[in-house]
Amino acid sequence: MPEMLPRYVIHFQDRGQDFLRWAVDHAGVVQASEPFQTHVWKGETINNLRELLAWQRVMDCNPALEVEHHPVYVYLRKQDDFSRSTTCILHPVIRVEVIYG
Repeated sequence: MPEMLPRYVIHFQDRGQDFLRWAVDHAGVVQASEPFQTHVWKGETINNLRELLAWQRVMDCNPALEVEHHPVYVYLRKQDDFSRSTTCILHPVIRVEVIYG
Protein backbone atom coordinates (compact mmCIF):
# COMPACT_ATOMS: atom_id res chain seq x y z
CA MET A 1 0.00 0.00 0.00
CA PRO A 2 1.44 3.42 -0.92
CA GLU A 3 2.34 5.82 1.86
CA MET A 4 -0.38 8.39 2.54
CA LEU A 5 1.06 11.89 2.40
CA PRO A 6 -0.37 14.36 4.87
CA ARG A 7 -2.46 17.36 3.95
CA TYR A 8 -2.95 20.39 6.12
CA VAL A 9 -5.58 22.96 6.97
CA ILE A 10 -4.14 26.27 8.09
CA HIS A 11 -6.54 28.36 10.18
CA PHE A 12 -6.06 32.12 10.31
CA GLN A 13 -7.16 34.59 12.96
CA ASP A 14 -10.29 36.38 11.77
CA ARG A 15 -9.43 40.00 11.13
CA GLY A 16 -12.22 40.58 8.65
CA GLN A 17 -10.34 39.13 5.68
CA ASP A 18 -12.06 36.99 3.02
CA PHE A 19 -10.15 33.81 3.92
CA LEU A 20 -10.08 31.94 7.23
CA ARG A 21 -8.69 28.55 6.17
CA TRP A 22 -6.35 27.21 3.53
CA ALA A 23 -6.22 23.57 2.44
CA VAL A 24 -2.58 22.79 1.67
CA ASP A 25 -0.95 19.70 0.15
CA HIS A 26 2.12 17.89 1.53
CA ALA A 27 4.47 20.18 -0.41
CA GLY A 28 2.94 23.37 0.97
CA VAL A 29 0.94 24.29 -2.14
CA VAL A 30 -2.41 25.95 -1.42
CA GLN A 31 -5.26 23.90 -2.90
CA ALA A 32 -8.26 25.87 -1.63
CA SER A 33 -9.17 28.91 0.44
CA GLU A 34 -12.32 29.16 2.55
CA PRO A 35 -14.77 30.74 2.64
CA PHE A 36 -13.54 32.84 -0.30
CA GLN A 37 -10.54 33.65 -2.52
CA THR A 38 -9.50 30.23 -3.79
CA HIS A 39 -8.95 31.95 -7.14
CA VAL A 40 -6.40 34.27 -5.47
CA TRP A 41 -4.40 31.77 -3.38
CA LYS A 42 -4.65 28.40 -5.15
CA GLY A 43 -1.25 27.26 -6.39
CA GLU A 44 0.79 29.53 -4.14
CA THR A 45 3.56 27.81 -2.16
CA ILE A 46 4.04 28.24 1.57
CA ASN A 47 7.76 28.67 2.26
CA ASN A 48 7.62 28.05 6.01
CA LEU A 49 5.36 25.00 6.35
CA ARG A 50 7.88 23.19 8.58
CA GLU A 51 7.99 26.18 10.92
CA LEU A 52 4.19 26.23 11.10
CA LEU A 53 4.08 22.52 11.94
CA ALA A 54 6.76 22.91 14.62
CA TRP A 55 4.84 25.86 16.11
CA GLN A 56 1.65 23.76 16.27
CA ARG A 57 3.51 20.94 18.08
CA VAL A 58 4.80 23.44 20.67
CA MET A 59 1.30 24.89 21.14
CA ASP A 60 -0.20 21.38 21.49
CA CYS A 61 2.32 20.43 24.18
CA ASN A 62 1.89 23.67 26.13
CA PRO A 63 -1.84 24.37 26.62
CA ALA A 64 -1.07 27.36 28.84
CA LEU A 65 0.49 29.23 25.90
CA GLU A 66 -1.81 31.70 24.23
CA VAL A 67 -1.74 32.01 20.46
CA GLU A 68 -1.97 35.81 20.68
CA HIS A 69 1.33 35.96 22.59
CA HIS A 70 3.17 33.57 20.26
CA PRO A 71 2.08 34.55 16.76
CA VAL A 72 3.29 32.82 13.64
CA TYR A 73 2.69 33.94 10.06
CA VAL A 74 2.58 32.32 6.62
CA TYR A 75 5.24 33.25 4.08
CA LEU A 76 4.50 32.63 0.41
CA ARG A 77 6.60 32.52 -2.71
CA LYS A 78 4.27 34.01 -5.30
CA GLN A 79 3.81 31.93 -8.47
CA ASP A 80 4.20 34.87 -10.81
CA ASP A 81 7.19 36.38 -9.00
CA PHE A 82 10.38 35.71 -10.92
CA SER A 83 12.51 37.53 -8.33
CA ARG A 84 11.77 34.75 -5.79
CA SER A 85 10.74 37.32 -3.19
CA THR A 86 8.61 36.24 -0.26
CA THR A 87 5.24 37.65 0.75
CA CYS A 88 4.09 37.62 4.39
CA ILE A 89 0.39 37.05 5.05
CA LEU A 90 -0.37 39.53 7.83
CA HIS A 91 -3.11 37.45 9.46
CA PRO A 92 -1.71 35.26 12.24
CA VAL A 93 -2.12 31.50 12.10
CA ILE A 94 -4.20 30.14 14.99
CA ARG A 95 -4.02 26.41 14.21
CA VAL A 96 -2.52 23.91 11.77
CA GLU A 97 -4.48 20.67 11.27
CA VAL A 98 -2.76 17.60 9.88
CA ILE A 99 -4.98 15.30 7.82
CA TYR A 100 -3.97 11.81 6.69
CA GLY A 101 -5.85 9.95 4.01
